[in-house]
Amino acid sequence: MTPAQRALFERDGFLLIRGALSAPEVDCFRAALDRVYAAEQAAGRVSLGDPMHLLSAVANCREVIGLIDHPATFPLIWSVLGWNVHIYHSHLDVHPPITRPLPFRFGWHQDGGGRT
Repeated sequence: MTPAQRALFERDGFLLIRGALSAPEVDCFRAALDRVYAAEQAAGRVSLGDPMHLLSAVANCREVIGLIDHPATFPLIWSVLGWNVHIYHSHLDVHPPITRPLPFRFGWHQDGGGRT
């Protein structure tokens, strides 16, 4: 992690890593997530256009394994957390674009009581 990145992280609490994923990687992960979303629809657990919140990302979408230690991001995570990093809780979340007029309540959790 560069000193500038460390300063940004300390100030903001996060880093934005532009270009971390290549266009083919984005396409691969998007297609994998679309397959999981379609399977959840087919099983009747998600309706078309509704959000999906699925626990155990890797168990439900093996393709996301490549995100765990991705070379564009993991060294930065390691810089902040140290070498002893574990994943014990993961989600696959899809939040389709909101097309309803405001104001309305979201059907999924969000801070602030679900109001925009």
